[in-house]
Amino acid sequence: AAGEASKAGYEVVLVEKSDQLGGYLKDVYKLPPGQPPYEELQSLDLNDLVGQLTNQAGVKVYTNAQVAKISGAPCMFDVEIQQNGSGAQERVGAIVLATGTVPYDPGKLEHLGYGKSTDVVTAQQLEAMFKAGEVKRPSNGQPVTSAAFILCAGSRDPKHLPYCSAACCVESLKQAKYFKEANPQTPVYIFYKDMRAHGNYELFYKQLQKDGVVFVRGD
Repeated sequence: AAGEASKAGYEVVLVEKSDQLGGYLKDVYKLPPGQPPYEELQSLDLNDLVGQLTNQAGVKVYTNAQVAKISGAPCMFDVEIQQNGSGAQERVGAIVLATGTVPYDPGKLEHLGYGKSTDVVTAQQLEAMFKAGEVKRPSNGQPVTSAAFILCAGSRDPKHLPYCSAACCVESLKQAKYFKEANPQTPVYIFYKDMRAHGNYELFYKQLQKDGVVFVRGD
């Protein structure tokens, strides 16, 4: 968002709470399809993306920083920023709030096998395996010969989170594609309540059906 705003000719102030830009993308192997025909995964060069942004004129980046206070009104906001014990103030016309994401605590999902079987892992753990090029069963270090994804784990459930996480469906489709790219014959199953592959991801969802992923709807 900061990059696109800068390309459109606006000055940009980016406030990042950690010591480097990238957030969740730092641990991502590939991205879901972002361009036609929306069937193949996208490679990600995060360093290049960050470099393009930070080298653009009119972009100011605060890392290890947080917004302490916002006052004023649209087109004339005064933003107080705290960074490493010191303060700064910026005047901006508009604000983009990037809320980020917090993974659900898998320790609460023993009924789905997490914690009982070492071969039950989270999507985040699986993503790290693919990025490292070491996709093996944690129990014995052997190759993964089949995979099943359980969606809505911890969400849309009155005992856990009542809302949809909005990202799990597309992330699972992407990771299912990882397996099919590595070996088209690998059996892959996705168990879901509703497949929320919104917008152009609907085409990606159809491609995974063509790839032979088995979709099972239920609770």
